Amino acid sequence: MAQKKEDLPGWLVLTVEADPVAHEAISAFLFDLGCTGVAFEQGGPRTISAYLPAKEPIQDIKRKVEAFLMDLSTIFPHMTTPTLNLTLLKEKDWSQGWKRFFQEEWVTDQLLIVPAWKRIPEISKGHVLIMDPGPAFGTGKHPTTRMCLRAMERAEKPSPWHMLDVGTGSGILAIYAARLGAERILGIDIDPEAIRWARRNAELNRLSNRIEISGKALNEISEQFDLVAANLVYEEIMGLMSHLISVTKEGGSLILSGLLREQVNDVVQAAQQNGLVVQGRDFMDEWCTI
Repeated sequence: MAQKKEDLPGWLVLTVEADPVAHEAISAFLFDLGCTGVAFEQGGPRTISAYLPAKEPIQDIKRKVEAFLMDLSTIFPHMTTPTLNLTLLKEKDWSQGWKRFFQEEWVTDQLLIVPAWKRIPEISKGHVLIMDPGPAFGTGKHPTTRMCLRAMERAEKPSPWHMLDVGTGSGILAIYAARLGAERILGIDIDPEAIRWARRNAELNRLSNRIEISGKALNEISEQFDLVAANLVYEEIMGLMSHLISVTKEGGSLILSGLLREQVNDVVQAAQQNGLVVQGRDFMDEWCTI
């Protein structure tokens, strides 16, 4: 006999309070555990929220995560001990329950992000983006995304100009590029869910005619762009450096984000060895964008 929809186990919201130095490791573990998405919105930059189908007993999941966090404390002995909180959302509540994590917010001096389920306010200056991140992607509040958005505002842009968003996620960088006047934008991501949500967000902002969202890998891109943004993680940026440079036009701008402070010098050195001129660094909390 098939289970009734209301009898399904639902979803778990896992909230981990941890020092930013451990965020990459925690995020990777949570994805391996089966989480459909990780967000850094709730409670500020020290807090990670993840969403996991409750397919096994909650206590079993709790033990797995606590064991990992204990091991992590031995790797980062100087960090504050991480804390874990689990909340069960019934399947019937899931489609709305996760939305409480996302609220309207100015993420730069010029950009207001409004969740798709909120009323759009009138503003006297700047830009408004309507975002529906889905349960798997953020709305632009994480420091690495904020700094990318600020760097895009500052970057010199020819007329016309084209933009590439590597690891587009919710599509926020690609969509903001369109708001800033880019004639053509390509956002790429290897995650099918990211592609789906990025396309939806482009449609919500009525910008689908200028934004292409693709599942291509970076090494499949032969076109060059005036502005390239890569909000990834350290290992991905280092591994993709030559490809990122190859898709950036001579005289163009390459924005690299998702880096912890202690990782920046390695990335700067690699960029300079590949002929790039580093024009600046932006710091927020434990994070840096170059």
